[in-house]
Amino acid sequence: MKWAFLLTWLMLLSTSVSSQVTSQGLVVPYDTVYLKGGDRLIFETTDLTRQIRYKNETTDTLIRQLNIKSPIINLGRLAGDFDDYLVLVSDNYVQGIFTFHKPDGKQVFRGVSIEVDTLHGLIYYIDREREKQLALFTVKNGRTEYFDPVEAPCRYWYECITARKLSEKELTIEYIGPNNARMKKVYPRQPNEIK
Repeated sequence: MKWAFLLTWLMLLSTSVSSQVTSQGLVVPYDTVYLKGGDRLIFETTDLTRQIRYKNETTDTLIRQLNIKSPIINLGRLAGDFDDYLVLVSDNYVQGIFTFHKPDGKQVFRGVSIEVDTLHGLIYYIDREREKQLALFTVKNGRTEYFDPVEAPCRYWYECITARKLSEKELTIEYIGPNNARMKKVYPRQPNEIK
């Protein structure tokens, strides 16, 4: 009886594996992360790549792909699962951030991760397109605000930020400034300029 079960299981396994052959070779899933609403992140490899697929009821899309020789930490891990957005961060020497719109699986932005505040639905990051500005993405409305850099002795100015406080009218950051002085900068928020 055990042999019949084992043979049946092997036949089912070979059927499911053969359906995942691509032009890059055999696709082998190694982990699945279940998200809100039954959506999934599927981590997999081929002969040539490491990749992440995002699947929901209407979408099955490849959202991240790296050469198989790239360290697995560069691919990314789940940092935020919101109703409409999915956030991955990669743990390289600079922590990368990749945010996707769940309904269509498309990338919204990428850059350097400062903080993913899952409690308040806020993402602080340095946008890849505006590398000198601090960006604040609000998950609730899908809008981004930008704030100018400060003078700081760190390799990248944002590495000197030690604290953030956000209110409806302003963003306050505390940071290490010139001569290692503790400093504070208050940015007014202007809702009509939020993009």
